[in-house]
Amino acid sequence: MSSWSMNDGSALSGAYTLTNASAIVQGNSSADTSEIAVGDIVIDDNGDKVRVKDIQPKRTVATSAVSPSNERITITNHGFVANQEVFYEANGGTAIAGLTDETIFFVKTVVDADKFTVSATAGGSVINLTGSGNNAQTFSGTSTKAFTASEAFAESTNSGSSCTVTRPPANFASAAPHIDGNIFGYTPAEKSAGSDNVVSVGIANQGTGYASAPSVSFSGGGGSSAAATAVLTDNKVTSFTVTNVGSSYTSVPTVAVAAPAEVTFNAQSAVSTADDTITKSSHPFETGDSVTYSDKGGTVLANLTDAGEHFIIKVDANTIKLATSASNAVAGTAIDLTAGSSENHGLTGVTATATASLGTGADTGVHAGWVKRTIGTGGRAGRVHLETLVAASSISGDAEDIVTPDS
Repeated sequence: MSSWSMNDGSALSGAYTLTNASAIVQGNSSADTSEIAVGDIVIDDNGDKVRVKDIQPKRTVATSAVSPSNERITITNHGFVANQEVFYEANGGTAIAGLTDETIFFVKTVVDADKFTVSATAGGSVINLTGSGNNAQTFSGTSTKAFTASEAFAESTNSGSSCTVTRPPANFASAAPHIDGNIFGYTPAEKSAGSDNVVSVGIANQGTGYASAPSVSFSGGGGSSAAATAVLTDNKVTSFTVTNVGSSYTSVPTVAVAAPAEVTFNAQSAVSTADDTITKSSHPFETGDSVTYSDKGGTVLANLTDAGEHFIIKVDANTIKLATSASNAVAGTAIDLTAGSSENHGLTGVTATATASLGTGADTGVHAGWVKRTIGTGGRAGRVHLETLVAASSISGDAEDIVTPDS
C-alpha cells in the first residue's frame, strides 16, 4: 500500500457538530454543504472522519418543535429555501394534524435559520397545523446546513468543529475496509456512495414565463433514472432539488426541462390600441422577459412578427406591453399595437435549461489526482490503468520518459 496521502484538506465554511451515535452532522448558520458531495470524507479538528451519505438528512422533529399557533416547524439550522420539497414521515406515530404521513410538502416561508412553514404546493398557501404529531416524526430535504453520515460518529460529541473535506480511498488490508487517507484504493461501496449518481442539477438558463414549476427529466443511460423538481422565483427557474439520484450513470445525463405553457389572449377584447396593452389575468411575466409571439394560425397583429421574439413590459399583475428589445422593455418603450379580429393569439416564455453533475469519478472510479492515459491510436492503443501512479509521468532520468515524458 502507498505511504502518502491523497487528502486535499479543503477547509469547509462554518463549524459543524458531530454527535456521538448520530448519523446527522449539523452545521451552524455559516456552514454550506454545497462544498461537499456524496462519498466525501469530512474530517473534524480532532482528525476523526465521517463519510457523506447524502445532503438530504432525515431530521427528527419533536412535538415541542411544532407550533400550531403560528404553523411553524423548528429544526436548528434547517438549511431549507423557499419552495423546495421536504418529505414528512410520522414513522408509525400520530401525524401532525394538517399534514399527511409519507407525503412531499413544500417550504412556504423561511422564517429564520431555525423555523419554516410548509405548503401543499410550491408557492401555495401555508398549511394550518392543528396538532404537533409525535416525537419520532421526521422531515427530510436538501439542506445547505447539514448532511447525513454513512455511519454514526464513533467519538465523543464535537461541537463547533472546524472541518476539512477530502476524498481518500479505503484500506483493503483488513476484512472490513475502512477510511485511510494514506493509501490508494477504490471500493464498490465508494462507487455506490454517489460517484455514478446525479448529485446536483445546475441552471444554464432560468427561462421565462413559468406559471408553475416545470417537470424535469433525465436521459442518457443509467440504471434507475434520476429525478428532480424545479423551484421558481418570479416565474423563472432558480434552482433544482434532486429527489432521486438515480444509479449506474456511465456519463453525465442530459437534463430536459419542460417548456412554459403558452399564454393566450383574445386579439380583440384583450388588446388596447389606446394604451398598447394586452390584458391577461395573473400573467406569469416580468419586465425584460423574452417571449415568442404566435398568431395561432390567425391574422398577425400589426407591428408583431409571428414566431418572432418580443420582450415584456410588465404594467401590473394583469397587464403587459410588448417591446422590440430587452433594453426597450426596461425603458418602457412599447410596440404600437393594433387590435385584430376576435381570435386567440399566444405568448410563450423561454424554456429553462440545466446541466447535471455526477459524483466524483463518474465513469472510472478515479480519485482526485488520478487520470486515465491512452497511448497510441487505433488497435495499438493502450490505457494506463488506475493501478499505475499518474505521478510516474513526472519522474525524470529514466527510460519511462520515452513513453510518458515529463511536461
